[in-house]
Amino acid sequence: MYIQRAYKHLAILEEEGRLLPRLSLLANNAYSGKEYNGETTDGQIIITRHMIDKLVVRSFPPCMKQMHKHLRVNHHLKYGARRQYGLFLKGIGLSLDEAMAMMRDEFTKKIPSDKFDKEYGYNIRYMYGKEGRRVPQTAMSCAGIILRNPPSAVDCHGCPFRHCETGLLKQKLASELKKDQVEKITQFAENNQYDKACTRYFEFTHHLEEGGLGQLITHPNQFFEESQKIIAERIAAKKATQGGAEVEKMDTQ
Repeated sequence: MYIQRAYKHLAILEEEGRLLPRLSLLANNAYSGKEYNGETTDGQIIITRHMIDKLVVRSFPPCMKQMHKHLRVNHHLKYGARRQYGLFLKGIGLSLDEAMAMMRDEFTKKIPSDKFDKEYGYNIRYMYGKEGRRVPQTAMSCAGIILRNPPSAVDCHGCPFRHCETGLLKQKLASELKKDQVEKITQFAENNQYDKACTRYFEFTHHLEEGGLGQLITHPNQFFEESQKIIAERIAAKKATQGGAEVEKMDTQ
């Protein structure tokens, strides 16, 4: 019995010894990049709740994809997911009214509307700075997500590259990526290089060469923003090509 306990504690110490240097590095180099607080800029597309399902497929990182899927299937999110996902949506520009309507639409598939307003509405308004201290909150960085309380077996928040068992992570990735790509990503995850794992996921799903993004993903909203930039550039290039072809066709007539 004592030997079994000793082995158990030894395993915990080995795990800490493997993880702590990486997590310490994240903690000591706190995210200091762009703050995604939902403020819109000139020319930015106005995001509505009706656009979210398409944006999930095109531009959401895996952590946000899994929470959105959970919301659509179960019509509910626990506090950790509501906060992580809610602040992400706020960060991409979803307004308070749209966020409230989106969550109400889902939650009230299982609970009465007045219960939603009483038990969940306050927290959503709080994130947008309309309750409590009335300070608008910013979206969580990858380091913030990784270092917060890990999800339990029934939760869906957190970082898949950090919190998913390898077999489950491979299963999640297999629906979108080739086998060799899945292996490369899971190798990074197993080595506690979660930023590289997410960056490779971004590059593979956006059909870029490895290293083609030119930077590491360190924030879910950065993932979304860079994805939207690439999509916009490709749409513009396609239109320019089609426009040039039309002009050439007219010249030959």
